[in-house]
Amino acid sequence: MLLATLGTTEQSAGGIAWAVLTMLAMIGGGMVPTFVMPPWMKSLSGVSPISWAILAFEGGIWRDFTPMMMVQPCAILLAVGAGCFVLGMRLMKWSEA
Repeated sequence: MLLATLGTTEQSAGGIAWAVLTMLAMIGGGMVPTFVMPPWMKSLSGVSPISWAILAFEGGIWRDFTPMMMVQPCAILLAVGAGCFVLGMRLMKWSEA
């Protein structure tokens, strides 16, 4: 929702979304695993929701996370999603159709 409010047209919003999500995927480990990243880039990956999503998937599939260990990445993803939704709703320009 937040990314949709940044563009003035559907095409510009789509372009902005691709750019932002590609950057988040790059620093979050979606394109290159975080264990091969330099330390400074590894510290940046914590701000990417992609990193937390990958951790949640890995924890549930092959890292044998307990349910309590899954709470942190899932809570962070829910908080980021809710925060971006609320901020996007506040920034949205409502128009009469």
